[in-house]
Amino acid sequence: MLKHPLPDDFWDMIERGLRARDFHRRWAARDAIACAPDRSVRLTAYLADRRLSRKSRFDLVDHLPDIMGSAEDAKSYIRETSGDTRLDRAIVTRLSLWGAILGDAGTFEALIRQLPTLSADEICTLASMLGDYPAREHGVRLVEALARRHLKPAQKVSIARSLMLGARYKLERHSLTSAGLEECPPHAALDMILALIDGWRTTESFSQLDALSMETVATEAGLDGATERLLTLTETVIAAEHVGGYGDPLNDPMRSALSALQDRGADSDVIRPGIPT
Repeated sequence: MLKHPLPDDFWDMIERGLRARDFHRRWAARDAIACAPDRSVRLTAYLADRRLSRKSRFDLVDHLPDIMGSAEDAKSYIRETSGDTRLDRAIVTRLSLWGAILGDAGTFEALIRQLPTLSADEICTLASMLGDYPAREHGVRLVEALARRHLKPAQKVSIARSLMLGARYKLERHSLTSAGLEECPPHAALDMILALIDGWRTTESFSQLDALSMETVATEAGLDGATERLLTLTETVIAAEHVGGYGDPLNDPMRSALSALQDRGADSDVIRPGIPT
């Protein structure tokens, strides 16, 4: 934190940085806020300022512990700020997600109760933190809330992936949207999680792309029939020559699918030159 008086144009430079399209300038502005003595008051003002792009405001929340200097200071800031009526719902939810990540079980449970109104991305973040809440009751509550929520096929795929991530790993957060993985014991509610995913994959009508991704998750999880179904899907895609062009949306899902099949010892003849795994 800066000890000496701030330059007269300090906050003007910060605002210009936050409005910049260049992410390096936005990062520099964020780091400068972290050095300011009145950072909490200023940060809240920026989060409430709708003249700033949503991306800029989200980026500030996503790196909250870095700005506040420690997890404890970040938790204190969240407690003090979450009720501020100037902040829009998405900002408050992101603050709550950080609160749950930083160990506030009450906030985690409150987010599960709010699940009917959360976005798919917010649900994914919530699901991915199951490794920090290994008690069976937490997993069961989340699964039950998800079972009641209407979701689009593509959303089910993303959430299934996050559920399995949270059920098998603890995430060491670099920000709200990036993390390292630390393997942990399977979640106590893994059976419920697998049953939910299995229900989704066997009752939902998926596009080819989403089916490929969902069956990859199911294969990695060891669900009955998933490996065979995924093998059929990959053979169909390859036979139709739908993969290979730069930027083709099937490329990354196919790589993940082929990797999952290899891990399960499936027939490697589905792998063709030009589709590296």
